[in-house]
Amino acid sequence: MDGRSEDGTKEEFLKKRKELPQSTFITSEKRNVSFQRNLGAGQAKGDYLVFLDGDTMIGTDFLEILKNKIDREGFLFATTWIVPDTKKMMDRFLLYMGNVGLSIAGAMNIPLAGGYSTIIERKIFYKLGGFRPEIIYNEDYEFSLNARKRNIKLKILRDPKVVYSTRRFHSEGLLKLIPKMIGGQLYMFFIGPITTDIFKYKMGGKAHDEALKNRKAWVLTAYRKTTARLEKQVMRFFEE
Repeated sequence: MDGRSEDGTKEEFLKKRKELPQSTFITSEKRNVSFQRNLGAGQAKGDYLVFLDGDTMIGTDFLEILKNKIDREGFLFATTWIVPDTKKMMDRFLLYMGNVGLSIAGAMNIPLAGGYSTIIERKIFYKLGGFRPEIIYNEDYEFSLNARKRNIKLKILRDPKVVYSTRRFHSEGLLKLIPKMIGGQLYMFFIGPITTDIFKYKMGGKAHDEALKNRKAWVLTAYRKTTARLEKQVMRFFEE
């Protein structure tokens, strides 16, 4: 599923097409996450739907492990734990705490299946009406809460895990991103669905690249100003 991206997504898909002969490349005329997920679901042929984000990856045995668990446990709706795509301790710690929080919320009957990893039986998906395109942020969590209202329990799987990109952590910075994420969830729980871009949550690879570029430029400017001030202080010291 591709929303008319300009980052070479289709070209990369075509390179891998021989390894995935049953795969299909679908172009969405509308750039809307919920719309695109619903469009993809409409083209699917299996009994279960697996939704992933553009910045997530799965192992070669992900679907096999998942199918075995579905056959054994018979759940209809699930999400998985995630691991970062880096070895940085901070990234690993943050995602581990996110996994723990996900499990605690699930134990409290507050299902939070993120769009980065949502598994659901196709018939149940259509029973819920799919994702709501008018919701521009936390549409995945709203979908989970809708499932709870229909008494569809969320299963939280520790395995198989999804590899999650931490590029947003580094492009936006944790001090800006974490309050935005927490604020979004609080707004959703206490006020309602987010249908306007009040949190300025940009999507797509270009948004991350631009933010990271601006962040680097800001750091470089701050560095230059600091060194210039330090140089002046040193020169004053020697002149005295």
